[in-house]
Amino acid sequence: MSDEPPPLVDPYAARHPNYNAGWPVHGTPMFGAGQFPAPAHPEWGGFGTPWAAPSAGVLTPMFPMTQQMPPTGWTGASPAVTQVPIPTGTVAQGNDDWVHVQPAAGNWEDPKDSFPSRVAAMMSSPSRSLSRRSSSRPRSPFSTDSSSPSSRSSDLTRSRSWTSSVSENDKRPPREWRSDFSMSRSPRIGAAIGSLLHLSPRPRSATRRGSLSSSKVALNPYIRYSSSRTTMFLDLRESPERVRFLELPREVCEWDLMRYACEPPLPVMVFYSPYFPWYVEARTQNPVGVTLYEMFMAIWQAMMTPISHEDYYNNEMDQEAREDIAIAWARRCGNNQEERNKGIRRVDFLMERVGLEGVTKGKDGYFELKVKKV
Repeated sequence: MSDEPPPLVDPYAARHPNYNAGWPVHGTPMFGAGQFPAPAHPEWGGFGTPWAAPSAGVLTPMFPMTQQMPPTGWTGASPAVTQVPIPTGTVAQGNDDWVHVQPAAGNWEDPKDSFPSRVAAMMSSPSRSLSRRSSSRPRSPFSTDSSSPSSRSSDLTRSRSWTSSVSENDKRPPREWRSDFSMSRSPRIGAAIGSLLHLSPRPRSATRRGSLSSSKVALNPYIRYSSSRTTMFLDLRESPERVRFLELPREVCEWDLMRYACEPPLPVMVFYSPYFPWYVEARTQNPVGVTLYEMFMAIWQAMMTPISHEDYYNNEMDQEAREDIAIAWARRCGNNQEERNKGIRRVDFLMERVGLEGVTKGKDGYFELKVKKV
């Protein structure tokens, strides 16, 4: 395996799922070259007509057409303001981490009783240095010595930006990640500790809740998870056309996926997995509820979304986790160079747990995706 990391693709290039189109793959022998049928009422489920942009010719009473429009840009200096020359000087030598500006002769002078001068006098007093400051401690996290090279001449200093020094591995994960997700510990242990302490580890994403009535719904027997037997199976790296249901002694056809995912049907279903940092949200495009087709389409779209740079480099991702994800990416792509060039996808975060065996009802109206190693 090459030492070069896999390419990362901007996730904003990915489009939202098109429910009126077929699956985003070629036809298989199971369905031939055909596509899944579009929903019966594609006009349902819209959000209304968007507002039209205001016309440039329509002016408010505040700016009638007979008057001049207010000026734009920066205006000239006010006569009441005295122009003060900016202090200039050379950069001090001997320490690249500090930039010092010395006052130019005759133009600007630091008042002796100014606040920086008083602070410098306090810091240079013997009693102060013995009580609070040690001579071996640098004055800046980027300094190699204990004092500024030109502190005797000027207190107007500027150090390197602290934000730029923060390592990529120390940054928080993106806000799209689940706040209770952690790559550094077992998902089960982390969830148990969080539920006992009622703590939110990272205030990243906004509060997202599933359907409040999910405790009263029953999942479709095709996808209902059972620990005693496998009710369904789908490799999340492949097209949903390859799904198999135990309740069907035959191959799945497009009409089987027109059934509702639960009873009574819900307009929105939110899915998650302890091994997956993101939520998967399925919204119905019909006036009743989410179908199996819409559920699998939402899962497929979420799994095939390319990750961002922030997903790969943050304080939840150590080197071992990145290597495991890169191995999963290489195993999924194989020798397909075109797919390799598209970079890591979200499904690679599941690593070996890409076998979907069913769905169970979780807390707060969520639905858990039960996955296993393949």
